[in-house]
Amino acid sequence: MATWTHIFVGERGIAENLTWIFLLLSSVVLITGVIRRKQYTLESIPLLFALMYFVAAGEEASWGQHWLKFSTPEILMDINSQKELNLHNIYSLLGFICMSITVSCTF
Repeated sequence: MATWTHIFVGERGIAENLTWIFLLLSSVVLITGVIRRKQYTLESIPLLFALMYFVAAGEEASWGQHWLKFSTPEILMDINSQKELNLHNIYSLLGFICMSITVSCTF
């Protein structure tokens, strides 16, 4: 039987799913605004935020791995703490750097 914690806060729980959904929606809204204003240059701050939100959403959802049912590449199985296809659970400095960039850009 699933517990409250597992349903709402656990892996693939409501909180995690809402996180990637809202990040993806934020990305779509920002990209739509950029297209409407025709600001296609990389200097466009909304475009940079849209890209960061898209990457954060993909990372949070493990790039669709659980829904598309594909396995984690062998190289990531050894270094990823949750054995998933994402960078933010890697034991090394790379995981720390990715998480730091994501958190600092969000605030």
